[in-house]
Amino acid sequence: MARLRGAADLIADFSSMFVRGEDGDEAAAADLLAPLDSAVIATASSAYRGDPAAVLARAEAVTAAVQRQRARVSLIVPADGVYSLASARASLVFTVANDLPVPVQVRIGLDASLVAGLSLDDSVVQVVQPGRRALIEVPAEVERPGQFRVSAELFSPAGLGLGTPVRLTVRSTVYGGLSLAITAAAGGLLAVLFAVRLVRWLRRRRRPPVSGLPARRESVRAPR
Repeated sequence: MARLRGAADLIADFSSMFVRGEDGDEAAAADLLAPLDSAVIATASSAYRGDPAAVLARAEAVTAAVQRQRARVSLIVPADGVYSLASARASLVFTVANDLPVPVQVRIGLDASLVAGLSLDDSVVQVVQPGRRALIEVPAEVERPGQFRVSAELFSPAGLGLGTPVRLTVRSTVYGGLSLAITAAAGGLLAVLFAVRLVRWLRRRRRPPVSGLPARRESVRAPR
């Protein structure tokens, strides 16, 4: 029965994605959910009591059916999985495809917790119309140039993932605020050291000659 409860929870999460703004949307959502709900109710009925194997098989069948429907909403990434940032503050742009007959709301989650120098705001929730594709921008801020490996995944509003996570590479050739501060501090330190050396050199130039040194004698050659 645990597997059957898991299938029911998966259906509820699937339902949380639907945007029912119009009557047609409500009808389309009902057409998608009704067969799944009926399969769960039928499996939990008394007809299958005493036959755990049959319950497990039907629960797995329901789960597979839900997953097939959820897979109709997918995340599309570049073929090489590489994103390039042209400035310290930019956005990673993703494409989300919705092949369902009802509008859905989704969120792109990015895992950069182990990456130093890259900050991402993945709290944006986007509505994708039925049979359409939509662009979702995830604001990013980089503090240093280099390459960053992150993981991207599509989520429902209830928090379950849609599909499997995708590994991406984010490349940056710009300097963020921290890098600029370090560079400016290093440049300032070099300027101070140069000024100190210049002052010392000027002081040595301005010192008077030391008195008391023996006069230099001219050597005279005797005539032959």
